[in-house]
This record gives sequence, C-alpha cells and structure tokens, in this order.
Amino acid sequence: MSLINRNNLSYLYCVEQYFLSLTKIGTALSSLDYQIIKSWEKRGVPLNIVCNAIKRGIESFKKTYGLNKPLPKSIKYCENLVEEEFVNYKRRKVGAHFKQAGELEEKIIILRKINTLIDKIARVTDREKDEKVRKLYAAVYDRTLKLSSNIDENYLFIYTEVEKIDKYFINEFLELMLPDDLTALMKEAEEKLSLHKIKMNQEAYERTFISLRNLLVRERYGLLKIEIGD
Repeated sequence: MSLINRNNLSYLYCVEQYFLSLTKIGTALSSLDYQIIKSWEKRGVPLNIVCNAIKRGIESFKKTYGLNKPLPKSIKYCENLVEEEFVNYKRRKVGAHFKQAGELEEKIIILRKINTLIDKIARVTDREKDEKVRKLYAAVYDRTLKLSSNIDENYLFIYTEVEKIDKYFINEFLELMLPDDLTALMKEAEEKLSLHKIKMNQEAYERTFISLRNLLVRERYGLLKIEIGD
C-alpha cells in the first residue's frame, strides 16, 4: 500500500502507477521517487513526456540486459531520459526560430532564482554561531555560486545539481553531530517508520528512512533547505 494520500495527487499517482505497471515491482514507490515526480510536476513537465521517457527507459533496459534481469526499482533510473524528453519538448514548442531567445530567457530566470538562493545561504551563514556549521554553509555557498558562474553548462540540469548540493549539506551536517544525538535521531526515525516497514521492500524502506531522517534533522536544528524557489 502506498504511504501517500491519493487525493489531489493525480499527476503523482499517474506517474507512479505507470512506472509500476511496466516494472511490476510492487504497489508503491519510495519517498525519493515521489520527490522526483513532484519536482517534474512543479517544473511543468507534461505527463505524456514523463510517461514516454519512462517507457523508453524500461524498453532500453530490457534490450540491454535481457528479460531475465530484474527491472529498475526506482524511477530515478529514468530521470535523465525525462530531462532529455522535456528539453526536446520545449524546443519543439518554442520552434527553431525562437530557440535561442527561449533558452536565454530560461537561463535568466534560473540565474535569478539561483542568486536568490545564494543570498539566502549568505544570510544564514552570517547568523550561524557554530563555527563548524558556519564553515559547512560557506562550502555550500561556494558550490552554489559555482553553479551560477557556469549557468550556460548547468541550466538544463540545475534542479538536479542543487539537489546534490542539499544532499551533500545534510550528509556533512550529520558528520558534525554528537554520536549520542545522531543515535537518538536515527532511533526516532526508525520508530516513526516501524508501522510501515512491513509494507515496503528493503530499498523503499531505506530511501524513506533517509528522507525522514533528513526531515527530522532539519526540523530539530533549523537547517536551511538548499532548493530553488518558485
């Protein structure tokens, strides 16, 4: 059984069920997969584009590895194909004549959002009292600033790159935590998932556990979410 509420989630539900219908791996995806799908919806990736890319990915997997190899369990396997399909879709929609103008406008919009994120990181860094955490925010600031500097190369995959920076930030913060505090946090995450564990396979449980752990550490320590806003 899926852990999500089906109400008002038609896009998420359709993508989830289409992927599961092709892979036949179970009845629900992981928390990370839901985040990926939500990011597509947020960016306006049409449902048919997502489904076409998923179909291409699964068919390619079968041709490459044969029918006996287990199919991918995570929709992340199709993530790059969805990005490619979406880029091609936008190019077709705008038309060859307006392609360069459209890309320039999109770069300007993304650059503005990245700069807003950079300013937010800078303000949080200035307020941070703990020197180790302050240095971590400074490292995140530098990585995000580098994205801004190379916008021509990164703009098509900017959301994915920012997600990587956020993942780095959380993992590095966990390394800074006192062992007892980290153990207590992990135990809390395990307890919150205990009723759902039997409904998930091992991979889905691990992904969901990591997402919940990250949510708990953000809430407990007031950490900034490294993400591109609307």
